[in-house]
Amino acid sequence: MIEAYFDESGVHATHNDSFLIVAGYLGEEAKWSAFNKRWAAVLSHFNIDRFHMKDLRNLRHKRFRHLTKTDRLELLTTLIDTTAETALLGTIGYLRPSDYQVITDQKFRSKYGSAYGFLITLSLLKLDSVLLNEIREPDTIRVFLEEGHANAADALRLLRYWQEDTVPAPTHYGGEPLEQGVPDPNRTSRLRISDFRLGSKTGMYPLHAADMLAYFASLALSFRIDEEFTGLFDGLLGRVPHLSTTWNRGVLQEFVERVLAGEREQQEIRSGWNDVRRYLASHDIKLKVLPWGVTIDGRHLSDEEWEEVKRRISADLQDHQGQKK
Repeated sequence: MIEAYFDESGVHATHNDSFLIVAGYLGEEAKWSAFNKRWAAVLSHFNIDRFHMKDLRNLRHKRFRHLTKTDRLELLTTLIDTTAETALLGTIGYLRPSDYQVITDQKFRSKYGSAYGFLITLSLLKLDSVLLNEIREPDTIRVFLEEGHANAADALRLLRYWQEDTVPAPTHYGGEPLEQGVPDPNRTSRLRISDFRLGSKTGMYPLHAADMLAYFASLALSFRIDEEFTGLFDGLLGRVPHLSTTWNRGVLQEFVERVLAGEREQQEIRSGWNDVRRYLASHDIKLKVLPWGVTIDGRHLSDEEWEEVKRRISADLQDHQGQKK
């Protein structure tokens, strides 16, 4: 099982041009378990109960003030080594909340989330394009976010939607087997989420690594990173494959337009199914539109009645095609 841990850095404000960053790491569950023990041992060695990258740079912070500059660099280097030997993939995505605010309205944001929640979704979409393996079942991951963010509930809501939209279609419904017609690509080839929840940095140490990556990226984007940290960041980027995605205003605008176009298409499809439902009802056939597809129920009809219904529907289709010509 693959587990993904995400943290954020930057600002959520929509009145300036600052970046919001979501970064994190993916790795195998067993390796994260070993990682937790190693990370805890490193913190214990340096007499630290909790790691926070921003605090490490503050020479007066009570959690780190007993460490010299040499100690801090040794600590950070050891934690980078631990991360590089564990993570399969790192991801960094960033946007300006002010851009997101300009190109979306309240209706869009109420459905697709705050800038933070939307960026979590965008990060998963990027991972989806990389992890997709067409010769076997889609990859399944667990997703963990740091608790305490103002928009954490918003992000969890969007993760739940992703989970519901990608769960495999059932093989039975109402006690009866289902025949699959055209497969839904969302459910046959998209990245699946088996579990998602908030975690605390007190005991969920992979969130420390995500915090480290997010803060490195924040320093680099704001040009506040010094030569020493640049070397450490470059070393980390060179040892683990990282996806880095900029969602600037133009890219965001294009993406939002595609989302809205998809909504219009789905509305047309729903309207079409309503027409089909009414038509089939006139032939005493029940149609249900469900999240994973549609069911057509004619079980209450005898074999003779069912054959007659199919004959009438076929005749109607021929008449319709003749009228179109």
